Amino acid sequence: MSEAITANPEAAPVAQPAAATPAPTAAPDWRGGLAPEFQTHPSLKDIKDINGLAKSYISAQSMIGAEKIVLPKADAKPEEWDGVYSKLGRPESPDKYKLPDVQALNLPKDVGVDEQVAKNMLGVFHKAGLSQKQAETVYSEYLKLQGGKVAETLAAREKANTEAVEKLKGEWGQEYEERLNKANLAYSKFQNPELEAVLDEYNLRNHPAMVKHFYDNYTKMSEDRADGRSNEGFATTQEQATEQLKALSMDQEFQKALNDSTHAGHKAAVEKRLNLFRIAHPGKSS
Repeated sequence: MSEAITANPEAAPVAQPAAATPAPTAAPDWRGGLAPEFQTHPSLKDIKDINGLAKSYISAQSMIGAEKIVLPKADAKPEEWDGVYSKLGRPESPDKYKLPDVQALNLPKDVGVDEQVAKNMLGVFHKAGLSQKQAETVYSEYLKLQGGKVAETLAAREKANTEAVEKLKGEWGQEYEERLNKANLAYSKFQNPELEAVLDEYNLRNHPAMVKHFYDNYTKMSEDRADGRSNEGFATTQEQATEQLKALSMDQEFQKALNDSTHAGHKAAVEKRLNLFRIAHPGKSS
């Protein structure tokens, strides 16, 4: 017969179920302490607690005494905005704006604003209600954008011109300098202020296509001279260049253009003398 099972007095007591944790109770609404007519006021809707109310009150107190600007309705007439714009710093008339000095903006020399265009811009600024500070910012940023575009254009033009010159040097080889001098002589033969102005404006004076054009003219005129046709003023040898330099030194009109930097033919005169000097004294600087 098996032994009877008896209880062990040292066994661990049976665990009792834990007491249930009471559910948290919601914090009372801080508005409960207000008079009934204030508790549901719309202005208190977004204020979470009493600290938020204090913060809102302090902020409101700091605004006491500050100038207030009441914005007109969306369909207000332009004259209804005039008072607002004035309070925000708009001058009383377009001509009262003071535009920044273009020179101080360090823009490319070709960037600027036509006087009439600037005047029109001031009218637009005033109509839009811009303050002095806003007008300065818009005007400056506009010119900077224009300056950036001009700089990019000039850089691209210079790069293309450099590449074309290198190509022409490769095409003419060792005769490049000689042919370039002859092209300059042909150019100086035609002292045309209007042509000079156009070539300088578009940076075409040294463009390879223009150099080749004047070199071709020089060649054609040299051929005319060889055939007995007139080609006065051109020099192909050191002796001829020396003679022409002597003649020009006694030419009062040429000397006037050469020595007067404001003369319309000054650049052409300087280049003509320089090119003749190069032929008459190769390897020397004038």
